[in-house]
Amino acid sequence: MSEWYKNQKKSCSSIHQLLQERIEKTNLRRELTAEEVEEEKNPTYKVWIDDNFHFMNEDERVFHGEFDTPTQAIVACQKIVDANIESITENETDPDKAYESYACFGGDPWIEGVEFSAFEYAKIKIQEVLKG
Repeated sequence: MSEWYKNQKKSCSSIHQLLQERIEKTNLRRELTAEEVEEEKNPTYKVWIDDNFHFMNEDERVFHGEFDTPTQAIVACQKIVDANIESITENETDPDKAYESYACFGGDPWIEGVEFSAFEYAKIKIQEVLKG
């Protein structure tokens, strides 16, 4: 493992803490506004990918696609996370270290108007991949 990579992983602890707080916030439920209810009558579901390495930098955000159903959008997000995990687990066999690598360097797909936590999904998927 390169020295640069080791240093990057060390500097991720504060980012990892911010991401954990973000996960907790995504689990909060709220009432929809009248405008949101109206928009849901003919919705499309837009998937975006944020770059964990460039946390909070919207210039690094990428539009992935638009989907007709929330299920299609969630599946698209899961495929993005799966590809990240596949790459990470080629060389990493420790689930905690693999998750830390994902949280620091992986893509963070999200869906406008739909609750989906790539981080929660990644935690579960990493355990499945490395234990299976």
